[in-house]
Amino acid sequence: MLKITNLTMTLEDQVLLENINLEVSKNEIHAIMGPKQSGKSHLALSLLGNPNFSFKDGNIYFKRKSFSHKSIDKRNIAGVYVSFQTPPSIYGVSNFELAKLSLKSHKKEKLLNALEEKYRALCKKLGLPKDHGDKVINNELMSEGDYRKNEILQMLLIEPQLVVLDEIEIGLEDEEVISLAKIIKEFISKKSRSAIIISQNKQLLDILNPTHVHVMVNNTIKEKGSKELYKRIITDGYSQFS
Repeated sequence: MLKITNLTMTLEDQVLLENINLEVSKNEIHAIMGPKQSGKSHLALSLLGNPNFSFKDGNIYFKRKSFSHKSIDKRNIAGVYVSFQTPPSIYGVSNFELAKLSLKSHKKEKLLNALEEKYRALCKKLGLPKDHGDKVINNELMSEGDYRKNEILQMLLIEPQLVVLDEIEIGLEDEEVISLAKIIKEFISKKSRSAIIISQNKQLLDILNPTHVHVMVNNTIKEKGSKELYKRIITDGYSQFS
């Protein structure tokens, strides 16, 4: 589904990613771990299509087609969904209006008639307040946890094939992390979907049960393994990579 070959990304003179090789097939869950400033979020933003990043080398393929120079909207419509670690504020647009725009951009207008009912059901499932749809996107009335849940709500509405979730558990209580992890697991298990999960959270990873684990250090992947690797990292930390 996704193939990254020898990817090196830069921002002006700064190297953001160096020689990244990663392949994600259908029904796989890949966990990305690493210390702070190791390049994890840069990888997510490169998959998103951040226009400020430059390709120095390598390529990104999605469903065997080059993705490297596609715009953010075209990547999203093609079936790749990347959550924001720090979601942007969009003043003047409500959360519900964003949902309608998302469905229209994905040519799912047929779902608009039943959107209000589905939206309310998803808000309830995610533990979002009843007035969530009326709130301006990520304004001061939304908690950090609600930001994260709103990212998952958008994912559930547009139903992408590949999801990239960047520390989606931040700002959530333990019970909320468990609930959200179960929702994500249920979503990924259907229709041959796949996921890249950037997280250090044991509760989240235990439930998602990743098929592959990658450790990033200094903007590159230093080690790959199975779920036993994330358990070792959570116990021992990253001292072996320093």
